[in-house]
Amino acid sequence: MSEKKQSSVEWFAKKVKDYCNKTGREPSYHQIGEWLKEAKAMHKDEIETAYKSERYPCSDWDAQDYYNQTFGE
Repeated sequence: MSEKKQSSVEWFAKKVKDYCNKTGREPSYHQIGEWLKEAKAMHKDEIETAYKSERYPCSDWDAQDYYNQTFGE
């Protein structure tokens, strides 16, 4: 059985929880911002991958274009 893939939201929540458990305090706004940048990039990849999986053939450019048109990036 394969391991469940972690979503970007789950990854972010785990980062915050692990940090709090390890240090006994909340992360700084700067640290949260850095994690959010990483999570946003992961989320973009998740959306593009899902878009490509529903269409064949689908180029990387098509998936990026879909993301940009849908989310205004």
